[in-house]
Amino acid sequence: MKPILFRFLSIAIATALFIIPFFWLKPGEMDLGGDSGRLYFYDPVAYLRSTMLYGIIPSGVGGAALSYFAIPFVSLLAVLHFFINSPTVLISFVNGVKLSLAFFSFYLIVKELLILSLPSARNKGAADAAAMLAGLVYIFIPSSVGGGWDRALLTHNQIFINPLMFYLFLRYFVTDAMVYFYLALLVTFIFSLNFSIASSPGFFAFFPLSVAFLLILRKSIMKKSIPYKELFFGLIVFVLLQSFQILPHVLSLFSYGSGLNSLVFLDNSSSTLRAGLNYFESVASNIKLSLSLMNLPQGRYDDLLSLLYFVFPITVLLGYMRNKSKTYIYVGFFFLISMFFYTAKITDIGFAFYKALFRIPGFSMFRNFYGQWNYSFIFYYSLIVGFSFYALALTVSRRKIYVLIVAIATPMFFSAWPLVNGSIIRPIHHQSDNVPVAFQMDPSFQQVLRTSIPNQTSALLYLLLHDSI
Repeated sequence: MKPILFRFLSIAIATALFIIPFFWLKPGEMDLGGDSGRLYFYDPVAYLRSTMLYGIIPSGVGGAALSYFAIPFVSLLAVLHFFINSPTVLISFVNGVKLSLAFFSFYLIVKELLILSLPSARNKGAADAAAMLAGLVYIFIPSSVGGGWDRALLTHNQIFINPLMFYLFLRYFVTDAMVYFYLALLVTFIFSLNFSIASSPGFFAFFPLSVAFLLILRKSIMKKSIPYKELFFGLIVFVLLQSFQILPHVLSLFSYGSGLNSLVFLDNSSSTLRAGLNYFESVASNIKLSLSLMNLPQGRYDDLLSLLYFVFPITVLLGYMRNKSKTYIYVGFFFLISMFFYTAKITDIGFAFYKALFRIPGFSMFRNFYGQWNYSFIFYYSLIVGFSFYALALTVSRRKIYVLIVAIATPMFFSAWPLVNGSIIRPIHHQSDNVPVAFQMDPSFQQVLRTSIPNQTSALLYLLLHDSI
């Protein structure tokens, strides 16, 4: 297949992924459950007024609701809501963007990394095929499907922000074009919540590792010097763009006795540190390395179906035997690092080392290591699967490649289907009597909001939906 046909197919897949979420919800339904109310989809302007700009915790104690770090994103939703005057369509639109951008960004990453060292145009077709496969693996493997779509907190945006940011920085390092740097800074501002303290575990699990990967890639593979001045300039601009949410946290961090200060600067003998370790040890006892190697959710696959997912580690093993290029080795090395933090149980020495890391200020945020390192792990897992498939595509017969594609597609179908048909985002609320998370707003309630005095609407919306009256 010619490269132009692969590019057309990749765009078609991204378009299909954008359309799929529009079939998840029935007309008038909203997915507002899980661990977040997500009322910003229902009325973003009212949410800004009542929760972010003048947010007071509705408990009677007068505490401030520190949610201002999401102001840029919810403001963007307010603009979209002006044109898309339907919460159902707005939710579907955002989910569609998340799916399509996650796939297409990852596709471009793998393709770019492979093309950096392609000797001939013939291999570009194999690179396109491997990139598309890796992109589909990234969004459809079980750990990705079960990693947040059922709750879809704002922090879940990292599923597409991680590959998007990685691609923009990769393009910057390849081309030295500052436009990619500026686009990356714009993304950090719009999705500032994903670069705030609320998303610090996911941020520190992915970005330090990925920046190190890109710097090594530029220095070792591209044979270019590291642009320290530009990176320092970008860091300053990033801090300025995020100052509205960084400065209050910095002040709180160094205010003795504050919640953030106590959380980060723990005394080694404190009960808080012990509680974090207890939580970590209780989670670690249920984690199986074998399931992580197949990228299966822990404790969910105990039947014969799980055997199908052995195709992923087998593909990686066979690919490594056939290709030991520098880039492949780097990908494998960073994959192993992410797997270590994702599982925390690689040998007794590794487990003891992970426990010792809790003495580092702030490391307690990784006490739920399996959840916090999930998106970093699936990123490098999918990356190495794509590289392995490419290595095999160049060295084995076309018939064997077709067999491998079928072998990979079969288990992915089972893990992808709940996401494709939308059942993953329609669970039953665990504290209810068979009440689904997705529901249709009561027309009587909507009539009350429409007939309310305008300047009271936001307060009424906030109070009613937060069960505070």
